[in-house]
Amino acid sequence: MERCSDFPMNILICEDDIYQREFLADMLRNREFVHSVETATNGEELIQVVLANPEISALFIDYQLDGRMTGLDAYMILQQRGHTLPAVLITGEKLDANRTYDLGILDVVEKPYTPYRIQKAFEKLHAYLSYSHFSRNGGLYVPIHDQEIRMLMPSDILFFEAESKIVKVHTLDGVLKTKIPLKLYEKYLQHTSFFYSHRAFLVNVKKIHYIEGNKIHFRDTNHVAQVTDEKQLDVRNLWRKFSIL
Repeated sequence: MERCSDFPMNILICEDDIYQREFLADMLRNREFVHSVETATNGEELIQVVLANPEISALFIDYQLDGRMTGLDAYMILQQRGHTLPAVLITGEKLDANRTYDLGILDVVEKPYTPYRIQKAFEKLHAYLSYSHFSRNGGLYVPIHDQEIRMLMPSDILFFEAESKIVKVHTLDGVLKTKIPLKLYEKYLQHTSFFYSHRAFLVNVKKIHYIEGNKIHFRDTNHVAQVTDEKQLDVRNLWRKFSIL
């Protein structure tokens, strides 16, 4: 289940030296929270990979690369094309700290570096991504209270389902139970993407895959919520609205 503290990272390493490239890739693949590691060998390839893969979330870039451009040049081109990704710049040269900061480089690692130094740079990237993800979700946690209290991001949740004296919280990873009443969740989440589709269902319209009759289906799961005939139009309009945003 995705929480602010364990936001998965898809990292791209751009390094022309094969030994340093593989060393970095092996080191980062073993880090907690890393979902995937891809590599590029020059600035042109860096740009191509990022443009082709919107799932890339962070960059480790060598400054001095083979080819026509430096790693910093490639990073600036990505920014001009609307791809602003957090990055760590690795360099054997002294660079203007104000320039790299103004460009949005989170950390500059000087060669030769140690595994400890790379770990610290990685932690900066992860903290930045986690906070950005939290902010995009409205800076909001959703409490789930059963035997213990858990805190989820709104994006973790598909829908709430009231059943007898408990509320089921449906997520991609399974179903949790909470003692907090559905009405309180509705009030707490009233300015988000959650909407009553039925008196017993509070649905995250951002997660809807399609609506068939009185059933709401969600992507990548067999969880199904209910929608009344009276709520159909409102749910569909909200679904379209959040699909555009």
